[in-house]
Amino acid sequence: MTTNNSSVDTNAEQITSENSKSSYQYYYDRLKSLVDNDNSSNVKKYINDKLISDLATSLLDQTQVNNEHELMQQRDSMIAKLDAKRNDKIEEVETKFAIGEIPSFRRDDLLKEMKKHYEKKIVSIDTHILHRVDKCVRDQQKTLTDAEIPGFNITDNSNEIEAQIKLLNFIEQIINLSDESKLAIN
Repeated sequence: MTTNNSSVDTNAEQITSENSKSSYQYYYDRLKSLVDNDNSSNVKKYINDKLISDLATSLLDQTQVNNEHELMQQRDSMIAKLDAKRNDKIEEVETKFAIGEIPSFRRDDLLKEMKKHYEKKIVSIDTHILHRVDKCVRDQQKTLTDAEIPGFNITDNSNEIEAQIKLLNFIEQIINLSDESKLAIN
């Protein structure tokens, strides 16, 4: 079996929190154990440490479900910054109106223009987030397709993606059952 520790280390470095690191290590150890305990030389020939690391990372860090929370936090942060800028500009326009620098029709026009700009920015942020989700899905599909895991291919079809997510959940359950059965034997 080929070992590529630098790839394993790279994947581990990408996972930041301690909880994520322990989850990554859990998946990595379980997948490695499944491969090491398989008596088929074909499996060991095709599944090296880098692929196991990629699969563990994929199970932990690249599924659409797990990324949604992180991406929603990113979206919320971007919108909060946008809201702060918008509120500052609204306050500036209202101040200019209050001291008589601009007439009411100009104030109304500026506020409408700001609202349009704000709505366009929200669409832009959401589009960016959706592209990130799509990229994560494609990366995960590629990893699992490269591993020749049945049922995985690169697709944009939402029904196929949903089936792939269910397969990932099933794989995770198998890993957990494998771990539980080993504990019961010991």
